[in-house]
Amino acid sequence: MISPTIAPELKAIIPTVAVGCLTASVRNSEHEDPLWREIDSAAVRFRGVAMDEARKLPPIKALRDAYRALGNDPTRYRGSNEALVRRISQGKELYRVNTVVDINNLVSLQTLHSVGTFDMEHVSPPITFCIGQPG
Repeated sequence: MISPTIAPELKAIIPTVAVGCLTASVRNSEHEDPLWREIDSAAVRFRGVAMDEARKLPPIKALRDAYRALGNDPTRYRGSNEALVRRISQGKELYRVNTVVDINNLVSLQTLHSVGTFDMEHVSPPITFCIGQPG
């Protein structure tokens, strides 16, 4: 089981920050129609939504606030959750990359949280969620 920790300096700036970890074995492929039906179903609720309204959704607002607290401009560095909703609200299709990335996007659309996907063969504990540093 993976148990990521949150760096104290990040927790000091954003006390409400939380991180979770899910693991799964996935057979990656280029395209899966049933998965895209799920993605399209999740995307429907964001079609035509004004971004001013979308930015008020609690997970999107929380990430924008976190970016500001860390000194980043949330209009320049958007979270993946906001970027997905923005793309859909503009009437654009989501990119079809592969099933792993597409599942990642589906989870983000369903939860409105930014989600990262990692190949666990290339990850070594301990895992710490921290403020990014140059380089």
